[in-house]
Order: sequence, then structure tokens, then C-alpha cells
Amino acid sequence: GRLDDVKKKGMDVVKETVEVFRKYELQTAVLGASIRSVRHVEECAIVGADVVTVPFKVLVQMYRHELTDKGIKKFLEDWEKIPK
Repeated sequence: GRLDDVKKKGMDVVKETVEVFRKYELQTAVLGASIRSVRHVEECAIVGADVVTVPFKVLVQMYRHELTDKGIKKFLEDWEKIPK
């Protein structure tokens, strides 16, 4: 996030850091930080970050999806139709 603000690609930094640490077999974790979107989390996973700090707002966005919401609604409607 913050690196992107100053016109540097933050994900490139994460990717390059992961590559160097793996190349030299450094026993440390790469942390993705300044996360501002679900896409940032996805990109960190893709480039090999070991862990990310995620704001609560983004965490909620990660499990919210239109199709999930529709599926839950349909499940609950079907559940109510079952004789009890």
C-alpha cells in the first residue's frame, strides 16, 4: 500500500524479498504489510509471502462474495421449507 503510494510496486518488493530469502535459504518469514485490499492478500500469497497483516475491513471482504451470500440465502430458504 504505502510503497504503491510513492509509485513503487510494493508487490515487486515482496516478490524480490521472497526470491532472495529462498535463494540463500534464509530461515526467516516474509511479512506482507500495509495491505489495503483483498487483491493485495492474493498477490502476497501468489509471490510466496509467509504471512500478511490484514486490516479487519479487508478480512471481512475476503469472505464476503455475492455468490456466497446468494448461496447462504438459498440454503436458509430451503432449510425453512423442511418440515420440522
